[in-house]
Amino acid sequence: MRKIILSALGIFLFCVTVANAEQTTDCGNVGANNSCIAGCYFASSSNKCSLCKPGTYKNTVGSGECSDCTVKPTGAEFLTGTAYSGFTTNTCPWTVTCQSGQYFNPYAENDANSFKCVSCGNGYSGTGTDCTVTGSGNTDDGNCSFEKVCVPNVYTLDLKKAHWIIGKNKTAYAKYEEGFATTNNPTGWSASLPAGALQNESVFKNKFNGYFDKEKCDGTMFFNNQGVFTQSLWPKLIEKANGNKEITLYACWKDVTVEIRYYNSENTYSLVKCDINNVNEQGEVECLKAQSYAGSVGAGKLFLYYECSYTADSGETASCGNIEVGGDIPVVAETVNLKPVFGICPSGSYCSNNIQYNCPVGTTSPENASSVGDCYMVRGEEGTQFCDNNGCFYLPGTGKISYNP
Repeated sequence: MRKIILSALGIFLFCVTVANAEQTTDCGNVGANNSCIAGCYFASSSNKCSLCKPGTYKNTVGSGECSDCTVKPTGAEFLTGTAYSGFTTNTCPWTVTCQSGQYFNPYAENDANSFKCVSCGNGYSGTGTDCTVTGSGNTDDGNCSFEKVCVPNVYTLDLKKAHWIIGKNKTAYAKYEEGFATTNNPTGWSASLPAGALQNESVFKNKFNGYFDKEKCDGTMFFNNQGVFTQSLWPKLIEKANGNKEITLYACWKDVTVEIRYYNSENTYSLVKCDINNVNEQGEVECLKAQSYAGSVGAGKLFLYYECSYTADSGETASCGNIEVGGDIPVVAETVNLKPVFGICPSGSYCSNNIQYNCPVGTTSPENASSVGDCYMVRGEEGTQFCDNNGCFYLPGTGKISYNP
C-alpha cells in the first residue's frame, strides 16, 4: 500500500490509499463540483464518493460516472465483491472456465482465435477435469495453458503383414507428435518405429518396403523400411484412427520372388523364379507346388521325393523337410534347393524311365529290376501254381524260368 496526494483544481487536497496503480481502495472526500478521484464516482444519494462497482472503471478525476469494463475473454464473467471495486482502467478482473478438452488461448493481437477457451485439437484429449482461469484486462494466470491441460492421445498401430505367406502381424503405439514405442506406456518415445515393429524376422526382410495405409501399397507410406516417420504426416496418420484409437497400416513387399532350384541326378539344376504374389483363384501360388521330377533316373530306380534345403542366416545348410510331387514348398529363404531322392524298384516289378511296371502274371522279379527280361517264373511249390478243371499243379524241377529266355 502506498499514499498518493492528489490536488483537485488546485484548491482541495485529499489523501487516497490504492492497492495498485489500476485500483483505488479509498475514495476520500468529495472535491469541488462533486469531483471524485479516478476509480470513484459521486453518489448523489449519499453525497459521497463511492468506489466504482465490480465490472466498471473510471480513469479520470471528476464528477463523471463509472464505465463498463469491456476487456475480457469470450464467455468470461467479471469477478464480484468489494475486493474487485474501484478500478481506474479497463482491466477489471474476470474468470472463465474451460471444459476438459479445451485450453485457454492467451491474448494475441490480430488473432481471432485468441483470448478464449479453444479445443485442444485433433490428437489431444483433456485431463477429464474442467479448468478455471482468472485474469485482468488481456492477461491471464496461465492456469489453463495448453501444456497443462492438453494430453497427447496414444494410438494403437495395427501393422498387418499384408501377405498370405510372409511376414508377421505387428503391434506398436503412437503418442501424438511425440513418437512411437512397442508398449503403450514406455519410458520414452522414439521418433521412428522401433525395430521390433518392423519385418526384420522375415526371410524377405530386405524386400520389406515400409508400412502404407492401403494394402496394395498404392497409398501413403507412413513408415519406410527402416521405420522412419515424416513428422508432417501426424495429422494424416491420426485421421486413420477408428473410435478405439486404432490405426491399421499394411506392410508393403517389393519383388518378392523365391528361386527354386530343381536338381537332377547329375547335380545340376533348373531354376524356377516363383513370384509368390501371383495367387490363383483357389488362393494358391502354383509355383510353390513341387513339380514332377524331369531328370534322368538310373536303371531299376524310382524317384521318391525331393529333399528340401536352404542356406540359413548362419551360412550353414538347413533342412526344410521332404517334399513329394505336388507338395507345398516352404518359403524359408529366397533360394530353396530341391534335390531328388531315389528308391530301388520293388520286387515283383521292373522300373524304366521312372515308371514302375508289374511283372507279367505268373512271374516275379528281384528288387532293382529294370526290364521285363528281369521277370521270371519259379519252379516247385514256391513258384507259380497252375490250375484247370482237373486241379492245380506246380512246374516240376528247380530253378527259374526267365520271361524272355
